[in-house]
Amino acid sequence: IMNVPIPPIFLYEVTYSEYEVMDGLQRLTTIVDFYSNNFKLEGLEYWRELEGRTYSELPSEVKKGIDRRYLSSIILLQETAKNKEEAEALKQIVFERLNSGGERLQSQETRNALYDGKFNKLCIKLSANNKFREMWKIPLDSKKLSESEIYKKMEDVELVLRFFAYRFIEKQKGYTVEKFLDEYLRQANSFSDNTIKNLEILFNETIDTVYAIFKSHAFYMPTNQRITKVPAKIIYDALMQALAINIKQKDEILAKSDIIANGIYLKYRESGDKKLFDGKYTSWLDVKARIDYFDSYIKSVLNS
Repeated sequence: IMNVPIPPIFLYEVTYSEYEVMDGLQRLTTIVDFYSNNFKLEGLEYWRELEGRTYSELPSEVKKGIDRRYLSSIILLQETAKNKEEAEALKQIVFERLNSGGERLQSQETRNALYDGKFNKLCIKLSANNKFREMWKIPLDSKKLSESEIYKKMEDVELVLRFFAYRFIEKQKGYTVEKFLDEYLRQANSFSDNTIKNLEILFNETIDTVYAIFKSHAFYMPTNQRITKVPAKIIYDALMQALAINIKQKDEILAKSDIIANGIYLKYRESGDKKLFDGKYTSWLDVKARIDYFDSYIKSVLNS
C-alpha cells in the first residue's frame, strides 16, 4: 500500500514455465489471502484510516495502487541442473544461502521447506502424539507450545524422522547425521500410501510400549547412581529401535514391563562401560551398539 519495495521471491523452474517457490511463499500467500478478503488490516502505523478494512473495503484509488504493484523474482532455470539429484542439491545450496542471514534455520526447518511431502507431513502429525510430547517435556497445552524450544525449532519432528531413518542405521556410514536424515526424508516422500500407514502404526505402537514401561522418564540418561531428569537423543534413538525390532511381541513385553524397567541398565552399570551411553560417541557404530544393548536385554527378558 505504501509502495515500499518488497524483497524478491526465488523460484525454481520445475518444468518449462512451471515454478515452485524456494523463498517468498509467505509473501505470496499473504497477498492472495488479502485479495480473497481473508483478513483485515490491523496495527497500522501509517494510513490508519484503513485500519480494520479488507481488500474489498478499501477506497478504489488505494486498490488501484495495490493492483499496479509488482513482486520481482529471481528464477533458477531447470537447465541449471543435469538431473533430479543435482537439482535437489542445487536447491538446497540456494535455500541455505538465502537463509544464511539473520536467524539461521534449524536442520528440520530447512528439510520442511525443501522436502515437503506426504512422509514429511506424517512426521509432523506424529510429533503431536501426547505420550511422545510428555516424554520430551513438550507442553500438551497448545497455548504453551510456543514456550518449547524443541517445538519452535521443529526438533520434535526431527526426532520422529530419526526413529524411521535409524531403522537403517548402517546406511549412515559415510554420511553426517544431517545428510543421512535429508536423504531418508527425500526418499520416504515417495513411499506408497500403504507403507506410510504401516510406518504410522509402527511409531504409535512403539511410543505406546515405551510409555507403558517407562512412563515420562523413558529417555533419561543413566548414571552410576541415579537417572538424570533430562530426555536424551542417544537413549531415544536406541530404545525406540530396540522396542520397534521386538514390537510383534508387544503383549509379552508389556507383561514383563516391571522387569524390563527395573533391570534395563543393570548390565551397563555392572560392566563399567562408560562409553556406551556417553553423548560424545555418536557414530553409526555407537548408535548400533546402544540399539544392540537394549535389543539384547529385551530378548533376554522375553526368553527367561
